[in-house]
Amino acid sequence: MTFDRGAPDGAPEDAESPRLVNVDQVPSVRPAAPVPVVPPQGDRYEERRSDLRNVPSDAYDSSDTELGAQLGPVPESQVHFPPPVGLHRQARQAPQARPVPLDPYYRANDRRYDHEGEREPREPRERLEPREPREPRERRVFMGDEFVKENLPPLMENELEFYIKDANKYSYTNSVRSEPKTVGNFRFRLLIFPGGTQTTGGQQVSAFVEAFPLEGLDPRWCFHAVKYQITLVNWLNYRNSVTKTDTWSFSKDGIDRGWHDMVRVSELVPETGWVGPECTLYFRASCYVRSADQLNLSNEYNCKKETGFTGLKNHGATCYMNGLLQSLFHVGDFRRIVYSIEGDEESQEDGHEDDEGKPPQLIQALQNVFYKLQTSDQAVNCRELMKSFGWDTTDAFTQHDAQELNRILCDRLEERMKNTPSDGSIKRLFEGEMENYIECIDVDYSSRRNETFYDIQLNIKSERGQELQTIVESLHDFTAEETLEGDNAYEAEGHGKQRAKKGIRFLRFPPVLNLQLKRFHFDLEKMDMVKLNSRFEFPRKLDLSQFAPEGGKYDLFAVVVHNGDVNSGHYYAHIQPDPERGWFKFDDETVTPCSEYAAIEDNYGGNDLAVWNYFDRSPTELRNAAPATRSRSHNAYMLMYIREDLRSEILRPPDPKEVNPRMVERCDRDVMVQEQKRREKVEQQTKIKIKLVFESNLCSMSGFWDHAQIPWEQSYKMGRDHLVKDFIEQLSVDAQVDQNHIALFVLQYRTSPRQIRFGFMQPNSLFKSYIPQYGGQPHFDVQDPSLTVLMILSRGYNLQTLKWEREEESMADNLLMWEDDKATMLVVKYFCVETRRIVTLGCYYMSNSELLIKMVEGGWVGERLQPFMDKNEVAVIDPSECTWDCWEEFSEREMQSRGVKRGVKHEQLYSGDILIWQVTRPAEQEVPSEEGIAPVYPIHTVADLCANQVLCAAAALVAVYNFCNSWSFVPGPLRKHAPVAAASAAGVMMAPAAFADEIGDAAKKLGDASYAFAKEVDWNNGIFLQAPGKFQPLKALKAIDKMIDMGAAADPKLLKAAAEAHHKAIGSISGPNGVTSRADWDAVNAALGRVVASVPKAKVMDVYNSVKDITDPGVPAYMKSLVNGADAEAAYKGFLEFKDVVEKNQVTAASAPASVPTGDKIGVAAKALSDASYPFLKEVDWLSDVYLKPLPDTTAPKVMKAIDKMIVMGSQMDGNLLKAAAAAHHKAIGSIDAKGVTSAADYEAVNAAIGRIVASVPKATVMDVYNSMAAVVDGSVPTNMFSKVNPLDAVAAAKGFYTFKDVVEAAQR
Repeated sequence: MTFDRGAPDGAPEDAESPRLVNVDQVPSVRPAAPVPVVPPQGDRYEERRSDLRNVPSDAYDSSDTELGAQLGPVPESQVHFPPPVGLHRQARQAPQARPVPLDPYYRANDRRYDHEGEREPREPRERLEPREPREPRERRVFMGDEFVKENLPPLMENELEFYIKDANKYSYTNSVRSEPKTVGNFRFRLLIFPGGTQTTGGQQVSAFVEAFPLEGLDPRWCFHAVKYQITLVNWLNYRNSVTKTDTWSFSKDGIDRGWHDMVRVSELVPETGWVGPECTLYFRASCYVRSADQLNLSNEYNCKKETGFTGLKNHGATCYMNGLLQSLFHVGDFRRIVYSIEGDEESQEDGHEDDEGKPPQLIQALQNVFYKLQTSDQAVNCRELMKSFGWDTTDAFTQHDAQELNRILCDRLEERMKNTPSDGSIKRLFEGEMENYIECIDVDYSSRRNETFYDIQLNIKSERGQELQTIVESLHDFTAEETLEGDNAYEAEGHGKQRAKKGIRFLRFPPVLNLQLKRFHFDLEKMDMVKLNSRFEFPRKLDLSQFAPEGGKYDLFAVVVHNGDVNSGHYYAHIQPDPERGWFKFDDETVTPCSEYAAIEDNYGGNDLAVWNYFDRSPTELRNAAPATRSRSHNAYMLMYIREDLRSEILRPPDPKEVNPRMVERCDRDVMVQEQKRREKVEQQTKIKIKLVFESNLCSMSGFWDHAQIPWEQSYKMGRDHLVKDFIEQLSVDAQVDQNHIALFVLQYRTSPRQIRFGFMQPNSLFKSYIPQYGGQPHFDVQDPSLTVLMILSRGYNLQTLKWEREEESMADNLLMWEDDKATMLVVKYFCVETRRIVTLGCYYMSNSELLIKMVEGGWVGERLQPFMDKNEVAVIDPSECTWDCWEEFSEREMQSRGVKRGVKHEQLYSGDILIWQVTRPAEQEVPSEEGIAPVYPIHTVADLCANQVLCAAAALVAVYNFCNSWSFVPGPLRKHAPVAAASAAGVMMAPAAFADEIGDAAKKLGDASYAFAKEVDWNNGIFLQAPGKFQPLKALKAIDKMIDMGAAADPKLLKAAAEAHHKAIGSISGPNGVTSRADWDAVNAALGRVVASVPKAKVMDVYNSVKDITDPGVPAYMKSLVNGADAEAAYKGFLEFKDVVEKNQVTAASAPASVPTGDKIGVAAKALSDASYPFLKEVDWLSDVYLKPLPDTTAPKVMKAIDKMIVMGSQMDGNLLKAAAAAHHKAIGSIDAKGVTSAADYEAVNAAIGRIVASVPKATVMDVYNSMAAVVDGSVPTNMFSKVNPLDAVAAAKGFYTFKDVVEAAQR
């Protein structure tokens, strides 16, 4: 990774730092030319090469310095006369500073600037000859000898000093370096130019801190955010010293940093105090280093290639887990144990979540992670392992404790290995033993208790408050004896109170010793947890022989570090898998080599000396002042030591193929699956799926078809950056059609007007230009992105075979030359007035200047219409003998007439627009009515048919309200289960009841007794539409009210399960009687039994009694006569037994009422809808028996499919809103008048409730219901219903409904 210079003390950069800055405050590096320019703060600076023209060729040579001599001169083509290595690298990246002429140097605020405007840079001056020193300024009054240089405090540990004798003998660009100083493992020195650098033209003394890396550091070393300070000390008054401070990330490419302008060379005379005896300059410099060396990595860095190791992905806050897993993984013996464990047979097939969403076993998830760490080139995903812990997304962003996780892992593995050949392996590796003892001092009595441990928790601060410095000190504290005496004396059995010694002795240490440093400590004064950052040293080799018999010697293997405080932080690990290869840092996905110092000493913790400007303090103040320090927030938290004599055996990496071949097969299979998913994801990001639609596909559709229903022939995958013409070339080969005869049109949205139409695809355009930015195209799913593309061929090709059918193919139109402003492609339909059927004829392209009637007169319409006439789908006509009307299908609700004798351009038609042709029908001609059917509203044109579709909405409104007002609305085949049907429609509300499987067992017995009877019932019989006795609509409504009340009290989860059982049962219906399968019959009965048992008995009996009141006593006998009597008796007997089991498990209390939303947009829209439609509502004859009539031209199976869609929709509704809707219906039924009309207020409440439950269901599910009902409701039904009310009121209701629908859709999830 690369590092940028941080601001001092971690503060943010000053965003308002001017380019014209005080040279007293600007850190810089030596430039490559003697141009008096002030560089920007905190960055190195390099002059433009054009400013070097006047510099003598021998002014400076990089070989004059030590490092420069090693690297040799820089080629003249790059820069003239470069300074020493590192001083000008990357300078081109710095912003150009404003040139400022350097005036004579003044102290403090006497520095003079021209703030009025920019000056032109001066030409570099010649080297100044020595001149007479200036008289000291009057303001420089020395305060005796108190502040002389000799009274400065001694050097701090992070500070160096540098004396430069005969400073006036140095010419400019000549440098001298100090002896190095090491802080941590950052070695630095001072680089001084007593005669100045080329930047200042030899006018200013220049000083720089130069990194001098220790031997053995990686060449990519970087010390991040080092704060440094340079002081040129005034010998006579150190308070006048020049001190400058900045922060910089030192690296090979940014090896030095400092300032060109410490003090003017002309002032280097004894009278000013800048030089001492023998014209000596005196410098002090210090550095505060936040952390040890890191690596400056490029974007091409590859962990596996560079180190042979792989990182782990961080899934939010899982760094603690990553550090621990890496430490355990590199213990080869532990890895072998994990590999050796056999999983369950079923789980061996797939280590991932199964179809039921069950998380994988922990052991298999851990095996997958370890195997991928050993074999993968990419950072490994740990989500599967986290799921095996039972964690969710929230846990991934919660910082857990690494030591706690270690114990969980070991405990789970031990439990999994019980009674297997691997049993005890974890204990042999990690388990140690200690003895808790109490030994009496004055009598011969002792008590001992042995216990095992997997880790030792060592105090950083003892219980007495003493800070412990090393592991040995902490172990002594851990085993320290405590004397029990006085009131705290030990009660020795048989000896009474006795003085005793209490303590812990180690009996044995494990081969792998885990030490947890107790850095998180409860502070009794703060009454809160705090992190202890005090210094705590741990050795590379640990001798434990003094703490246990045969304690042995241990080598440090891993250091898990915590960087942060008690509330937040980051974990990473330093591990030494192989002593010969050194240490590595494992920081989530990144694995890098690191120095031994970075792994060990840098993580001791403690305080570091900060940079301190003490030159403004008196000697007295300095004697009493303490140096500034900063606490080191990164420090060791867990240590792992391995017994020295067992190290090679324990760390030896296992071969997974030898340890567990079955595991390898499973893991390899999983890797292949994951790789395939990854490739698919990459492909999804780089390619787009093309659903290719042929013209013949459109011709298979009829009516006002939805573009979402367009069938497609085949799919292709095309690169998003590929040209459309590349796809045309491919289609040309696949279809064996000349590419000049192909044009492509993509399905897309138009914004003005809002339409979904096909638009022309330019051959030289890219596919990605047609991909919506926010997934706003039809057929476009973000999860599975695709484009629907229509292929049009030149006229003369057969729609089905795609073969040329005319004599000369050269006569085919060249569609490759298509221009949208000259030609138009129209989708053409035909409406037959006699059959009221709309068929699709295909696609017709024409010049924009051609008349629309040409497609009729040219014979194209008649040619495409002939197959439909042959199949009697439309009435037979002679196109040449007819008068034609033409309409544009402008929207789903609007038809616009188009002039047949006008051109495309004049009619404002564009490619993709839909035209519908029809034969002109005289207005006086009426549609005959069938006997027994009320007169219908006449349909003369396709516009009339469209208007009737609008009226369907009003009919739907009637149907919804009718659900609450008519017993006969319950669908025929489900009439016997009307109570349950109403319950399913009424609510999904309460907490689940805990039923045993007793109801399920009883349902199977009921199935045994009743399935023969069920198969004999003709479920498609229209008898179920008849009233079960005398027609009493208001009384039936009371029964429905009881059903709604029962449904509102049912358990929501059980209701949903019942709905899903019905959905599945409908799917298995077969045979002439419409019978479901035996398994689904049992499942439905069980589901219904559980629903009924979740409702108090009183509510169930209310339904039973209310239905009994409207059922003629002769109905059961008559129904029995339609089937085998013995089977019916057996079914009834089985039902009574089933009823007893359900009653046994029945609840006694109903749930709390639902909360009703108020003030929402749907509620406001419902009021507007109610105001617009209530007059229409009052005109409807709710007591009519028309609702008992069967729907024309449909069948029971078709109706059943529509009902199935309703059941699915109901199962997806929000439980509370559904319960609130049930309550609204219950209240509305209570306010109905003698005509079956509820009050306006209750009507509004019902509309609001229905709107809310619809909004709680995905739009696709609602549209499934709408489309399925549209398929079974003939156009004559809304026409007939429309004829029974005031048409103006019906239209007003429909308009209000459409407005309401838009509000609901906007709120839909």
